[in-house]
Amino acid sequence: EALYHTILHSYWLFVVTQKDNVQKMFSDNLDLSFMDVFALFGCDLLAGGLSGAAVTPVISAVDRALAENASGRAKLWPSFFGSLREYASRPLTYVRGPQFFYIWIIYGGTYVAANTVETICSLRNEDPSGPKWVATSTVNTSTCIMKDRAFAQLFGTAVASNVPMGAYAAWLSRDFLSMGVFFTAPPIVGEMMKGYTGSAQS
Repeated sequence: EALYHTILHSYWLFVVTQKDNVQKMFSDNLDLSFMDVFALFGCDLLAGGLSGAAVTPVISAVDRALAENASGRAKLWPSFFGSLREYASRPLTYVRGPQFFYIWIIYGGTYVAANTVETICSLRNEDPSGPKWVATSTVNTSTCIMKDRAFAQLFGTAVASNVPMGAYAAWLSRDFLSMGVFFTAPPIVGEMMKGYTGSAQS
């Protein structure tokens, strides 16, 4: 619970201390006040957080099942359905627990990064493709590493061994490519398909 409060406090502190910089950054948009920009970022934060929360229960159950099955602590499917039953029977306790938090921070954080970059680039009339790729890859990779370490401690039984550098390189490459496919490629491909379908949303 303290981590949730820390995240919200950090966001508010950033907004308050960076007010002048935000106004200068978007000075070309004379129709937007600081509170307008603040509201846009607030919507990005809310939408990303809710999207992350929507996918977290199932994904956290999958990740816990994989961790417990790999360590021999529990079988795959009993662990998976056990997590879902825990969520259904005690949702508030589940949401406040570490199993929910670490998955939510991955997906919620990644969605927030994508939304925020999209908003910033839109206000500055810049192409968001590159910045969004870098931002989502950075957030997703760092939070995934944090989650993997936490889940190993929470649901594993064996002492963790040293991870080869090649494994880190493979994980980084996977995350970088997947973020490009998930967040950067769709608008680009949509524009390419527009000539055939008449709409980039098709």
